[in-house]
Amino acid sequence: MMAPVRIAMEMAQLRDENLASRAQAKLIAREIERYAGARSVHLDFCGITEIGQGFADQLFRVFANAHPDIDLRPINCNQSILAMIRRAIRTTR
Repeated sequence: MMAPVRIAMEMAQLRDENLASRAQAKLIAREIERYAGARSVHLDFCGITEIGQGFADQLFRVFANAHPDIDLRPINCNQSILAMIRRAIRTTR
């Protein structure tokens, strides 16, 4: 079994901008897809203070629904980021 893959969310940032766009989330999604066979991916939000609805929706609803075999785990995130992720996930049900 493959160890969890860790991906730094700041790789999708330009300068000090927030992660807000679907395009930024798609960049992360492509990075996840590079690790064929990974079942668990730790998305490291260290240094990120907030994310936008489009970013959260694209990654945690659209990508997650298209890849139900991959467990996306946000780590090192604040309550604001967790709330946005929960909101995106809730629209799935």
